[in-house]
Amino acid sequence: MMQHRRITGSPIATTQGERFEDRMRRIAAHNLREAARSIVERSPESARWFCLHVQKGKEFAVENELIAADVDAFLPREKWMSIRHGRKVAGERAYLPGYLLVRCAPSPAAFQGLRRQRFVIDIVGGRDGHFHVVRDEDVSQFKSLIETPVPRRSTDKSFQDGDSAVIEIGPFSGFLCVVLAVKWCRQPRARVMIDANGRQFEIDSMPLAFLKKL
Repeated sequence: MMQHRRITGSPIATTQGERFEDRMRRIAAHNLREAARSIVERSPESARWFCLHVQKGKEFAVENELIAADVDAFLPREKWMSIRHGRKVAGERAYLPGYLLVRCAPSPAAFQGLRRQRFVIDIVGGRDGHFHVVRDEDVSQFKSLIETPVPRRSTDKSFQDGDSAVIEIGPFSGFLCVVLAVKWCRQPRARVMIDANGRQFEIDSMPLAFLKKL
């Protein structure tokens, strides 16, 4: 009697789009092997948080691909709601558009894999591969601030375009910045230019309460 062998495994991608996404997932998993949790588990004391600069609007896509490749990723997010055509519309957006955090054991191979990831522009930091390390305590404080409802922080209402400030909260804590434009609203935000060891980059929507004017 002929016996039929059952084949198990991952679902086979059938459409062109599915085949492309499947190929990209396999490439990402290969490139990110040295940034994966399995490497961190071997030497957890060496693991550090780093900040990825990604294309705006692609934050969730990058987070999903990193998680699928078993990389410890944290995308700060906030809920939003608006009225469109008389109906309430709600969703989530990146808390700091264009940026997300990853935790890995630092190595040239891990950094190379992260920088080669789709939609990743670079790793925040200085020149010569000396990337900015986000302190564990800053990550913990930041997580508690955005994940647990807390009273709104007081904001310095004297801020003006062109003011210099130091960032006191979040993954960029300790960095100096210049306020390029202030948006006064329910939770005031600012577009700022940050200097990270000689390399400048902008953040479009930094909570003004995170800044202390110099």
